[in-house]
Amino acid sequence: MVSTSGISVSVNGVISFRKHFQAEDSDIILAPYPKSGTTWIKALTFTIVNRSRYAIEDSPLLTASPHQLDFFSTHVPYASVPSSILESNCRIVYICTNPLGQFIARRNNLEPSQLELDEAFERTCNGIHVFGPIWEHVLGYWKASIEQPGKILFLKYENLGKPL
Repeated sequence: MVSTSGISVSVNGVISFRKHFQAEDSDIILAPYPKSGTTWIKALTFTIVNRSRYAIEDSPLLTASPHQLDFFSTHVPYASVPSSILESNCRIVYICTNPLGQFIARRNNLEPSQLELDEAFERTCNGIHVFGPIWEHVLGYWKASIEQPGKILFLKYENLGKPL
């Protein structure tokens, strides 16, 4: 269960992020909903951006976690993205996944005593999560990707690896 203090820390973090983050035109911002493929998208983005810099056998991904790489990621909804990101020429990569898979991944990270499965499922269906309802999060980035296809790349986790 998310405590009240956990929510206030998250809200304060989002407020600080909105006020102080200064995007640069060359930045790539990864913005998935929690437990929607963050590790995969970091690894894929790093590999694509650095494909001419490292030979496959020399890739830093062979010795480091994708979470240790030089990409900024956030889980904030599109409506909370700092204006410096929106006004710059930086790019946003968004990945979504099947909500059932996301729920199970999130649920697997909870201690059994934190939430019973029924309660956790009910909270998820009602959008009770630090980052808000999953559908609002996904739709915010999806709509923005349609309006700004050159700025926002919208991916579905289940489609990764499928032929175009």
